[in-house]
Amino acid sequence: MQGSLVEQQLGCLRRWMVSVIGEVCPSDLCELFDDSHCLVQLVEELDTGRVFPRLSHRSKEENIANFAAVIELMGSKGLAMNASVQGVVARDVGCLLQILWAVVELLVCIPQFSRYDGRDWREGAKKWANNVAKIYGMQSARVENFSTSFKDGVVLLVLVAAAWPEAHVDVESTMRQGHQECIELALSLAEQKFHIPDLVSPQEIMEGIHPSCMLLYLACMHGGFAA
Repeated sequence: MQGSLVEQQLGCLRRWMVSVIGEVCPSDLCELFDDSHCLVQLVEELDTGRVFPRLSHRSKEENIANFAAVIELMGSKGLAMNASVQGVVARDVGCLLQILWAVVELLVCIPQFSRYDGRDWREGAKKWANNVAKIYGMQSARVENFSTSFKDGVVLLVLVAAAWPEAHVDVESTMRQGHQECIELALSLAEQKFHIPDLVSPQEIMEGIHPSCMLLYLACMHGGFAA
């Protein structure tokens, strides 16, 4: 896994976790290998349907047991992942990322987007975004994937403009200013009106954002727009 993409994902996940549970989240998510207090709080905050078993973090043994319980649950839910307890013990960052993204998928993305496609929530996310753009009258702003489709910022700006018509966003004029201007305006308005945390940066989006980071940001947008 490329180092820059690893750092991008860790940064995105930490900023999201801080937005959910506050600064109890460590500055370095690799500290979760030694103390999963942050993971326990995250699950307790988001797991309103009580899908997860009860987790504890009083000892190192319970810390490993927490990861084992999450891995087992994800397997029972049919979520594909190669993470293992051995990976946790070995402090494998790729394993940690898989576990955290699985939590995001189960507790955030599936609840947000499965209503648009019950078989594949990722397709549901596409259908939601593309339908918003169609209704807005900007069918050219189409999501084909969760990385390059967002490089010019138009999809993000259309989503925000459609959710906040009172802002009178001039999408076409902003498009002529450039990709960075589109992205910066979209992220700024999303935070200002809907309190969407800055999980991703304009530079990351323009250079090719990791799809999981973009999907999490879209899930936050969808939830924020509906609040």
